[in-house]
Amino acid sequence: MSDYTPISKDLKEILDNQDFEKLEEYTDQQSWSNMTHEERKLLARLFIMSAENDLKSGTSIGNVKNLFTAASTLAPEDSFIWFKRGLIFGSQNIPDLLEESSICLEKAVQLDGKSFDAIFAWANVLVRRGIATQDPSFFTAAEERYRKAEQLLKHPEEHLDFYWYFGLSCFLMGRHSGEAGDTHRAIGYYRKAKELGLKREHFYNDFANALVELSLLINNNDLLYEAIELYLYSLDNADKTKTEPHDTAVRYCNLGACYQYLFEVHHEETFFNQAEECFMQACELHPDFGNAWAFWGYMLLYAAKLWQDVGYLESCLEKLGRLSDFADDKPLLLSRMAEAFALYGSNEEELKFLTDAQEIAEAATLEGPEVPYTWAALALANLELGRYFGEESYFDLAVEHAEKAISLNEKIGMSWHVLGVAKFALCEYGNDLKTIHEACAAFLNASKTHVGRFGYMWNDWGIALLNLADITREKKHVQEAIEKFEQAILLHEQVNPIWLVNYGSALDFWGDISDDESYYEKAVEVLQHALQLDPTCTQARYHLALALLHQGELANDPKLLEMGINEFQLVLQEDVEDDTAWSDLGMAYMNLADLMQDPKEKEARRSTLDQAEHNFLQAIGLGNQLVYYNLACLYSLQENAPEAYHFLVKAYENQALPPISDVLEDRWLEHLRSTNHFQQFVKTLQHSDRQTDEYHESP
Repeated sequence: MSDYTPISKDLKEILDNQDFEKLEEYTDQQSWSNMTHEERKLLARLFIMSAENDLKSGTSIGNVKNLFTAASTLAPEDSFIWFKRGLIFGSQNIPDLLEESSICLEKAVQLDGKSFDAIFAWANVLVRRGIATQDPSFFTAAEERYRKAEQLLKHPEEHLDFYWYFGLSCFLMGRHSGEAGDTHRAIGYYRKAKELGLKREHFYNDFANALVELSLLINNNDLLYEAIELYLYSLDNADKTKTEPHDTAVRYCNLGACYQYLFEVHHEETFFNQAEECFMQACELHPDFGNAWAFWGYMLLYAAKLWQDVGYLESCLEKLGRLSDFADDKPLLLSRMAEAFALYGSNEEELKFLTDAQEIAEAATLEGPEVPYTWAALALANLELGRYFGEESYFDLAVEHAEKAISLNEKIGMSWHVLGVAKFALCEYGNDLKTIHEACAAFLNASKTHVGRFGYMWNDWGIALLNLADITREKKHVQEAIEKFEQAILLHEQVNPIWLVNYGSALDFWGDISDDESYYEKAVEVLQHALQLDPTCTQARYHLALALLHQGELANDPKLLEMGINEFQLVLQEDVEDDTAWSDLGMAYMNLADLMQDPKEKEARRSTLDQAEHNFLQAIGLGNQLVYYNLACLYSLQENAPEAYHFLVKAYENQALPPISDVLEDRWLEHLRSTNHFQQFVKTLQHSDRQTDEYHESP
């Protein structure tokens, strides 16, 4: 281009002085006709520079587009013009402009297929279009351009962010596909960027996000520890004068979520405390940051279920309440709030919290009828209302809503757990074996989900199996119940004393079935531990007394019986109207008297039997009709046949009589069995049983 051309001199002056207002006289296409090729090319680039300047100063996009059109018309074969035009449009987060940017960059690549910068920029714009439209096909197209650009990348150290952006496209593709391979490729590119020396804080955050994503996909916790290091680096090396509080809050939230997941896997309080500190920082930096409040509240709910501590439920509800005005996922939030209210109401036996739980869960089902958690939360609310009122209809609703949740997603553990508990609650109304088996099947499915991490699920399963064993008298169900209670205890460092009570009861039951004293010994040990954890736990004391009674009876050990008597008396000090405890205390005295065979103990034996009689009569006075048979045994032991026979008949009339085979073999009825009245009673009993059998067998 000649320096002596007036147009050339004018254009160079505009370029040197950046005086783009003088370009106005060159907007008329007639002025281009006498220009040389080089002059047209320079003018086109000046139009591009003017457009960039106008965008920075806030000029309307219409004027900017006119300048771009003029530039492309002047030099339609200049790839640089199309490249710059694409870059400038791509700097705007407006879908239409991103589309135009993509078209311009594609044109630049068509004109110069070896331009790394144009291909790289085109790939980046395609990624942004994919983010804006949620269309994964853009990520696929971007990956193809990144691969082509990589072939042209001669000096990677001069383009440190290339592999970062390449990795981001793969990561976003993985988010849509759910395929671990996409995320794994993203991490590979991030590692290259890190090896080349890229240290930007945003990059480290993105790298950590990919590691977390892959960790969850392939269940590899080691990746979480690496992600934690990257999040910490991004926070420690952030330029606080340039980093927005929101960005820092996001990183704290991401870091907290890592600690939260590790807490939920390992149940270590250290991870819980680290997560809580991160969520606190995030919420202080950005009080309206919904994700931080949500993660924090959900973790507190998890902790409450794990540690059986109502204090965490209170904190959970406070955090979720802060979130309610700006929650991204309203159905899930309402579901979690309903769950927390239901558990809190159940623990505190407060009806208002239970009705609140039901109302919130119903609102959740309206907000998200296809979200399984909403129906699971409603099922839980119904279940707890059923427990509170003791009404079968609530348990029916709990089953219905749990099954609805399961139909939407079979992997939601709470649905299976609630279904199991509700089924078990229903079977208690009629000892329906089929329903108990269905409850156990639901617990089995629950154990295969995240709910299997919680001891309370295993405890509930054990209770159902223990009930099944009580009905069927099958040893295998007692063994299975013991295994479930042991699993509940092993899962937690802090054990709920009631779980130990149930475990001790199962061991005591196994001792009854097997006549193995070692199980009684273990039951006593477990129940004593439960009392150490909670000296006020009357259930633990009662079952301890029962285990001592059974062990003393089997071992003919008066000391064990006396220990059991002492525990029963302490139970009755707490609740003088416990008819079952009065009855069991009477049995303990009767067993103790039965061991007093020495003539020198005659008076002590008589006094002990009197104590047994007193306790049995106390139980009858409180409405316990099962004691009639115990009194028959007591009077037979005292060789008082008329009274023994009287109470044997009373037991029969009140349906409190054991099976005939047990009556015929009971050693305490030995004196009564020698009487004619007893023989006639047995004949009448056997005749009645035959008539009953014939009635059931008749067509």
